[in-house]
Amino acid sequence: MTLKVGEIQSEWLKQLYKTIQSYKPHFIALHLQEVGGKDYMLNMGHAENLFWTLGSSEEMKDFDRSCIYVDNQFKGDSFTLLKYDKEVAAFDDVIREEDIKFPPSYPYSEEHAKPTQYMNTRCPAWCDRILMSHTAQDLIHRRDDGEKSVVYNTMGPNVCMGDHKPVFLSFSLKTNDHI
Repeated sequence: MTLKVGEIQSEWLKQLYKTIQSYKPHFIALHLQEVGGKDYMLNMGHAENLFWTLGSSEEMKDFDRSCIYVDNQFKGDSFTLLKYDKEVAAFDDVIREEDIKFPPSYPYSEEHAKPTQYMNTRCPAWCDRILMSHTAQDLIHRRDDGEKSVVYNTMGPNVCMGDHKPVFLSFSLKTNDHI
């Protein structure tokens, strides 16, 4: 059975509202992986309708805050999306992340000849992340010699590694007066 984006949206919202009514959560975090469907640009209007419908629904009235970040002017070579990436900020009191200085880690082409090209199937995003406690972040930055030793980046920038580029965090730890 093939459903159009609007039909999927309607059924999805019904199920979400039913779940909210059953569990009565105090907090909801939604990760919408295929917002707009497989053809992001073609279906972005449906996605915007979904966000508006969700945010203005009667079922969501008891939630005193909501925040939706979308770059509906997305261009394949533009990484303005990072300014909309606020997921970690909501939990800043318990977890941290190093500053992101690399392009989105997803969705890269799976064609070996196009390792730096994004697929047009979804909006590029930083799906692959390394989060840590405040204590861990303080520890990885503790150096007496003043040298910056923390590197947060993707692996294989010029190599086809599938649709995700793995993310790594490299650092030196000082133990027993040795680095």
